[in-house]
Amino acid sequence: MKDKGIYIFIFFVFLAVIIYSCVKKPVYPSTPLIAFSNFIRYGVNPSDPDSVALSITFEDEEGDIGFAQSDTNGIFAKGNFFGILYYDSVPNRNPHIWNLWNLNVGVTQGGIPFDTAELRYRVPVVLPPNTTQPMKGIISVSIPRGSFKYGWLLHQAIYYQVYIYDEARHKSNVISTPVFVF
Repeated sequence: MKDKGIYIFIFFVFLAVIIYSCVKKPVYPSTPLIAFSNFIRYGVNPSDPDSVALSITFEDEEGDIGFAQSDTNGIFAKGNFFGILYYDSVPNRNPHIWNLWNLNVGVTQGGIPFDTAELRYRVPVVLPPNTTQPMKGIISVSIPRGSFKYGWLLHQAIYYQVYIYDEARHKSNVISTPVFVF
């Protein structure tokens, strides 16, 4: 009776090894691939929220989408998640007339126009150093109401163009969110 239990145990271990070896590892692109996920409004009044959260999904073959605090060079000084805000310059008009929101018209940084409406966020490092692994997930960025430059305080309709960079400096695809009406 005891021998029969050992054979059953060995059979199930063997079966588990076979099933595990048949599971294929996902293959994602080396350049991050992103898609819009959600836009959540927090607070009692959805047309005048306390804060909002913009969420995107991502897929990356190496899983290197996070940046360490020490990665503060050039355009990555404030992060590797970028959201460019556009607003409807003539409310209640169809079709919308979209403008890039820029409070500092004519101001440049290193010859490049400075855009005050650029949402930047540093995606934290997920994997240990020198480790790669296919990864997919969700990045959610909170935008507080007190931040005057994020549009919904002044405009009825906005949208973002979003992209990210991974640690290898591969730029993802650029996506546009749906139009958000306040």
